[in-house]
Amino acid sequence: MRFYKYHGIGNDFLLFDFLSARAAGTRRITPALARALADRHKGIGFDQLLVLKKSRRADAFMGIMNADGSTAAMCGNGIRAAALFLHRRGPAPGRGHYDIDTLAGVKRVRVLRGGGAFSVDMGVPRAVPPRTGRVLKACGRSFNYYQCDVGNDHAVIFVRDPGRVELAVWGPAIETHRLFKRGTNVEFARVAPGRRMIEAVVWERGAGVTLGCGTGICAVVVAAAASGRIRLPARVRVRMPGGTLLISWAGPGKPIIMEGPAVEVFTGELRVNRG
Repeated sequence: MRFYKYHGIGNDFLLFDFLSARAAGTRRITPALARALADRHKGIGFDQLLVLKKSRRADAFMGIMNADGSTAAMCGNGIRAAALFLHRRGPAPGRGHYDIDTLAGVKRVRVLRGGGAFSVDMGVPRAVPPRTGRVLKACGRSFNYYQCDVGNDHAVIFVRDPGRVELAVWGPAIETHRLFKRGTNVEFARVAPGRRMIEAVVWERGAGVTLGCGTGICAVVVAAAASGRIRLPARVRVRMPGGTLLISWAGPGKPIIMEGPAVEVFTGELRVNRG
């Protein structure tokens, strides 16, 4: 099976093209295979695995598996990687936009700067948190969090310095907290002076610490606006360890627009050992 390695602001992906009938019949990607391939020492390594298949209502359907083999409904960085693949290698290359189907609905991705960047209509947030947020207790501490649904569930927590957060400790404790029946992604964020830049770090459900999370960045902006930390309409840059995305949001009932890069790193041929 041919595979393609991509990343978006350091959030890395293994992509398989199952759009053609011949490719689709090659081999089924199982959770066990995904976990083996995700191993950064014995496999290839990735945060999420993307599978492109035919869709009756879009240019392609993007299936998403996390490094632990679990399924994700949406991936903001991953959908830009999928669009880059379609733009360069898909059945209709060179177009100005692509509609990509996901478990969170169809998303339109516009090609910017000849494929160097992409603008994604992420849709209307399914849940906007109250201004004061809510409180949970974990790791012997109280956290004021803002729960957002932007295709995936997120718990956003504002702190003085995201770089000093005990992410590997607090992240999994909050991800698996009893308040979140399906688990949650967790972001720790800070709005910089001037309110045009937000710094954040993320613990992704099913992947752990990653360099960036597209839906997480969108959730951070929704939480910052809901809590009064930024004003609406918002056009703000959000920086994670792997890079920066530009987010525009007019407010509740309006779609979030995400702009950022995608990069093809390498391609290869995969032969899976049986047994």
